[in-house]
Amino acid sequence: GGYAKKSLSFSGAVAAFLVGTITFWSSVRCGVLLITFFITSSLATRVGKKTKLKIEGENFTLGGGRTWVQVISNAPATILCGLMLL
Repeated sequence: GGYAKKSLSFSGAVAAFLVGTITFWSSVRCGVLLITFFITSSLATRVGKKTKLKIEGENFTLGGGRTWVQVISNAPATILCGLMLL
């Protein structure tokens, strides 16, 4: 869904599938939290475009989904969820 709405690049969608699968496997609660974070941060990005334009000025670029690097940055949270199982 994130790829279709252009919130994720193709590489970001693949990474999100892997991170999401691992997170849900470790804990449904953590998986729901991860999805909630993704949805709210995507909405905040879309709503905050005008503010971002003011802050970044001419450096502002419209569009562009999260890449695999941005998705993998959530991996520490996934690891912590996995450690909860031990």
